[in-house]
Amino acid sequence: MGSTEPYYIVQKMSKKWDTHVFAPNSGSIDSAHEHRLPAASLGAVVLLNFILIPQFVWYCLRRPPDLVYSYKDIFTPVLIAKVLTDATIVYDLRSDPYDQSKEFEKKKADRKIYHLMLYLGYRLHRFTLPRIDGVITLSEELAERIQCNYRVPRDRIGLIPLAADPQKFVPVDNDNERLRIVYLGSLVEFRGLDDLVIALASLDPQQRSQVRLDIYGDANDRFINALEDLCPEGPPIKWHGYVEHELLAESAATCDIAVSPLPALDSFELSSPAKIYEYIALGLPIVATDITPHRRILNKKCAVFVPPSEPQAMTEAFARLIDDDEYRSQLGIEARQIALENTWENRFENLCDLVENWQTNASEANS
Repeated sequence: MGSTEPYYIVQKMSKKWDTHVFAPNSGSIDSAHEHRLPAASLGAVVLLNFILIPQFVWYCLRRPPDLVYSYKDIFTPVLIAKVLTDATIVYDLRSDPYDQSKEFEKKKADRKIYHLMLYLGYRLHRFTLPRIDGVITLSEELAERIQCNYRVPRDRIGLIPLAADPQKFVPVDNDNERLRIVYLGSLVEFRGLDDLVIALASLDPQQRSQVRLDIYGDANDRFINALEDLCPEGPPIKWHGYVEHELLAESAATCDIAVSPLPALDSFELSSPAKIYEYIALGLPIVATDITPHRRILNKKCAVFVPPSEPQAMTEAFARLIDDDEYRSQLGIEARQIALENTWENRFENLCDLVENWQTNASEANS
């Protein structure tokens, strides 16, 4: 629900295979059989790992799957399928199942129960991952972490970076009264949004009057108020809230500049922000912090890099883009070209090759 990569991967699966989805979906998936869960986050984890055990046993006995494709924190359905069927079991891990969550919660040490659950999840991943057929991840650094921390052999780890859908995210001409700066993604701590607001508020008055910040994503009132209180004299902020993926592309396409202000956290070094691919598919010039996950995708021909957690440097980057229409256009053209070279169609073909290899290896091992 709300995750870019599963959104596209499941769509591709359902076109190629008879696909059953057990998830708290936020929208329908064409051609897929949906077993929609009534809860998300922790509630979905409890449902999948405990409450729905009889359903998974019945399902595996009645309609044994050929492929089980799972995400982090899901153990019981995977192990049931492993015992009762000959299915190929694949995990998709876009971050370390333990270290990233632990780093995000480092300032909340009083949440002892939460940290205990994180550690329990770590132990369960350590038990489950070595017993499956393959792990999909997005960077060599994360592959090394999974191999070391979870004892998964390297030949069972496949690299599938994130991608763009350039047919859905398409550049458009616009004639905005103000230049619109867009942020897509999670609206939580440790995302650099405070630096972004401070940077925009530090523009000179004339430039500040020319821009608006458009933010897409779920956020509670407390978070929204905290950001707005940082710089009440800053440019206006338009809070769009959560927008369905089908509508997001059209809405965000009317913006002029994109931004990814992620700080230099250790866990981000292993990951890859999905929104970057959507920005480049829209042909938007990007202001991005100079961290590894941004450098994996972007270059100076399509983005302006700024040191992380330095709002003044971000202010200078925005000032240059606001004043130079031709520069913005050049960056946007290069961004779109990168998107055309990194599509979900290509990624899914690579995924199919990996799954086929793991199926062959499992058959040979069992024969």
